[in-house]
Amino acid sequence: MGRIGIALILCVAQLFLWGLAVGHAIGKGWPTALLVANDATLQTAALMQRGAFAFAPQLERSLGETVPWEEFTTPNFAYCLGTTAGTMVISQLVPFALNSGHSAAVAAFALTVGALGSASGRVLSGWMSDYAGRLNTLRVMLLASACAMPLLFLLRENVVPFYALLAAVYYCYGTQLSVYASTSADFFGTKNVGFNYGLLLLAWGVAAIFGPFLGGRVYVATGEYRYAFFVAAAMSIAALATLVFARSPHEQPVRAAAGV
Repeated sequence: MGRIGIALILCVAQLFLWGLAVGHAIGKGWPTALLVANDATLQTAALMQRGAFAFAPQLERSLGETVPWEEFTTPNFAYCLGTTAGTMVISQLVPFALNSGHSAAVAAFALTVGALGSASGRVLSGWMSDYAGRLNTLRVMLLASACAMPLLFLLRENVVPFYALLAAVYYCYGTQLSVYASTSADFFGTKNVGFNYGLLLLAWGVAAIFGPFLGGRVYVATGEYRYAFFVAAAMSIAALATLVFARSPHEQPVRAAAGV
């Protein structure tokens, strides 16, 4: 089986998980998941036949050539882990703020602080990645996120560090949503960037479903938010460890020429 076929299987598997979650919510778990996976297979196969599924880095390669397996799965897996960590925390924001002893007004304004942090991360980190590199920016933000999440829980009762650390967590989360789009173009080329990033964005779709679910389940199981924040930090570290092995295709010719 070729790498592009394996990528298709991964795509369908992620959509299957999404369908399973939706089906569970409406009381029709497996049938809904199977219908989503079947439709995804047919639609993606049709796109492949038309040549839309083309992972083509802007190197000396043809548009139809596939990239190495790890060049697709590494950012996909890291994206899923990093954004799952983010959604675990931000989905519980208002009840967490109230549980920490803050007023309803403070909890409501926390949504605004978070939105500003996320928007800032998308713009400023996007600009930063143009100079520092996509992967370097993502690695730094994942490390910052892994530090900010436990601190947010530990310093939650004081409103100033609560807002500051909340903005930091949202900033790191917003960074991933923007910089991964640029990373997709760097890794796979720009001709089919809409489809290629759409495929990568499925990782965020899985995170958007399972992050809030995991955050809520951890609270129900333990009766406090402590473990949800520390688990989210661990997931950020796992995403960072995954990205350590990621390499942009643009680096390969340089290293080959240098004999590395």
